[in-house]
Amino acid sequence: MENVAKEAMRMANDWLLSAELEANGRNFSIALYSLEMALEISVKAVLLEEEVNFPKKHDVIDQFKDLVNNKKKFSALKANLPEIIRTYSELLASRNMAGYGFSPIKNNFKAEVEETLPIVKKLINLLASVIES
Repeated sequence: MENVAKEAMRMANDWLLSAELEANGRNFSIALYSLEMALEISVKAVLLEEEVNFPKKHDVIDQFKDLVNNKKKFSALKANLPEIIRTYSELLASRNMAGYGFSPIKNNFKAEVEETLPIVKKLINLLASVIES
């Protein structure tokens, strides 16, 4: 599964780049949607790396939490698990409104994107380090 996991992490980084570009262009709803996808795919990359079966849905945090809590090699992830879970859950909750809310107010997610972008960057780097090691 190694190649699939690395490809998933590459895709997660593409979504992260998309989030940064959209935020710079002041398209905050698209940036937020992209942030959620970036974190979701990086979490799924770790699951793929460990050959964990997960459902074909967006919320796979329970499978991820079980994996991290049950493997000693994930001590760095375990230390950051509350932040990963909180950020993932918050982004997942905002995703539908960002992607399907059709709000005419372009910057209605500005504060959330500005707060979350550096956190997601940090978390993706942490998740990528697990796959690369």
